[in-house]
Amino acid sequence: TPCIHEPHGRIYGYEATERLFKLPLSGGFTVTDPVACIHTEGYFTADEIPMASSPREMADMAEFFISHPEKREPYIEKARRRVLDEHTYFHRLGTILHELGFSRELEELKGMMDVWGYGTKKLA
Repeated sequence: TPCIHEPHGRIYGYEATERLFKLPLSGGFTVTDPVACIHTEGYFTADEIPMASSPREMADMAEFFISHPEKREPYIEKARRRVLDEHTYFHRLGTILHELGFSRELEELKGMMDVWGYGTKKLA
């Protein structure tokens, strides 16, 4: 599934759609268009979410990965692990709790996340 952002995301380099996180989490594969923050801000690495630099490259990548489904699997596994370890709503809530000084609530959240298999190493 292609992940295509609004034009301002490509121009200014700051936008990451929910699709970018939801697809790998659900076991799907995506190729994204060139939005700089996806790789430069550490949302994903190039071996987790491939990025096409042009519409032609996106089409070529789509054709390649459709023809070689086994090549998608490592991307899917790595991207899914990244989402579970760093990019769930629980992680966002943890950041808010930390910033507001709710340390007891943050520890409770970490406990729940451990039980459910979400990574907590990136939480404060």
